Amino acid sequence: MRRHFFRQLDWPLLLSTVALILAGLLTLWSASSIQDNHADFRSQIVGIALAIPVFLVFLFVDPRLWRHYSKVLYVATILLLLLVWVPGIGRSGGGAERWITIGPIGLQPSEIAKLLVILTLSDTFHRYQTHIKSVKYLALTFAHVLIAFVLVAAQPNLSTSLVFLCIWVAMSIVAGQRLKYLVIIGAAIVLLFAGAWQADLIKPYQKKRVQEYVSGDLGFHTERSLASVGSGRLIGEGYAQGPLKEAKYVPEATTDFIFSVVAEEGGFVGSTLLIFLYGFFLFRVWLVAMNANYRFYRYVATGIFTVFAFHTLINLFVVLGIFPVTGVPLPFVSFGRTAMLLSLAAVGLLLNIRGREKQLVF
Repeated sequence: MRRHFFRQLDWPLLLSTVALILAGLLTLWSASSIQDNHADFRSQIVGIALAIPVFLVFLFVDPRLWRHYSKVLYVATILLLLLVWVPGIGRSGGGAERWITIGPIGLQPSEIAKLLVILTLSDTFHRYQTHIKSVKYLALTFAHVLIAFVLVAAQPNLSTSLVFLCIWVAMSIVAGQRLKYLVIIGAAIVLLFAGAWQADLIKPYQKKRVQEYVSGDLGFHTERSLASVGSGRLIGEGYAQGPLKEAKYVPEATTDFIFSVVAEEGGFVGSTLLIFLYGFFLFRVWLVAMNANYRFYRYVATGIFTVFAFHTLINLFVVLGIFPVTGVPLPFVSFGRTAMLLSLAAVGLLLNIRGREKQLVF
């Protein structure tokens, strides 16, 4: 059994994950040099240590077990998202209630909810596969993610809430849903957003970011991020030698804008290597989804691919000024213990799924 496990293990996926984590730690060590005692780097090490047991659970536990507890997991998801408003447990930051504190442990429920929604929605698609093209079950699956979307958007965390809609769209396409239904719902969402804008339901700072983007005004964060990226030129300033980073020129250098540190110190060469590494990682995740024979596995892998692709692309687009500023971390690289827990749990689940498929992927 041990030989079979190691033979079936998707080593390219595992090794690319390890490479991204190591690249993240090297970048975070440099980015956190502006902090006392490299605080975020040390905290990230603790986060990885805490995430490894979770990774092993998702690596070895039969993924079909999560199907049996789908309803329990869904209720747990909603309760977690509601806890951010419970006095004494929920914790505010940056104008948004996004964290809960249980004893010495702080968690971001919206990150955990991503994986739980993927598991529970995959079970829903699997159960009703033969009826999935009907309007009734279209509404059922959409409502499944809509509750999580609304609760996260209300924190307010609009950028993170959008990933739930992306998960639903990607999994619906893989399940064979009619595209015209998805287009209609997409149009309805755009109209609702326009209505929310006019009714001032969108937060002022969120409106400002969109208005700056549409008008061509780079804004404070994007302007400084692009200056940092451009200063790296071809080969960069050298590891841990970025003068703009040391001057605290770019805000959120250890979290949302950490790629600007990569670009400043590694230049075009270092940035390209990291992007290619992400491309290879996403390709291996995509292979797991496309080669899964069991529908439940295919839906789960599709949802995980969507989350990783969404986070990677949106973060890079924001840093490069292609997209309005949002609080989306770069997987495995940005500081964030809950995000690291989610990422390692997702990779463990992917490796587990791959190991249970008969056909080998090369």
